[in-house]
Amino acid sequence: MLNACFSLENKEILSSIQKLLQKKFPDIISCTRPHGLHITLMEFLSLSFNYGQHTNKKRLLHTLFHESIGQYDKIIVQTLEDEKNIRIDFKELRVMPNAILVVGTDNGAFKRVRDNLINKIDLIPGTKAPPQIIYSTICRYASEGDLQTIRDFVQGLKVSFVEIVKEFRLTHESVPPASEFEIVKTYPLGTLTE
Repeated sequence: MLNACFSLENKEILSSIQKLLQKKFPDIISCTRPHGLHITLMEFLSLSFNYGQHTNKKRLLHTLFHESIGQYDKIIVQTLEDEKNIRIDFKELRVMPNAILVVGTDNGAFKRVRDNLINKIDLIPGTKAPPQIIYSTICRYASEGDLQTIRDFVQGLKVSFVEIVKEFRLTHESVPPASEFEIVKTYPLGTLTE
């Protein structure tokens, strides 16, 4: 996965929102751990895709990832070499059927980077298409709950912060969602902010 990390200050903001959600819906909400909070750019492997009859899916995914990393790395470096720091304004919490997201906007830089990568990289079959929004999954559902009740509660919560993306991280998850992962490489952006 190619993603960006939140600043410590913004992780604290998100953590306070998570605590409110967990307190209101203790049996329904499962929050992303603070160290796993990230802004998703795109995935290179789908952890939920069935890659055939393999006895050790974790090992297979690890092998597929590391076999592809050389090709991906060169393209990522070329794509990001002229990119400046990216300002993202996060002002929305969005309740989805499978998760609660914090959603942001930028000046089009994330879309440009995603489009450039997709045009140059042959993704491994089964990989999810890159998202069309800028987001971070802050909570998932541990059990079923009434989505409208959750939406009504979330609508009363306010979020407003700015994240300056100064680098992207290529990560390899061993335990999804972002519970355990290794940072394979970081890709610093320019010093100016778009």
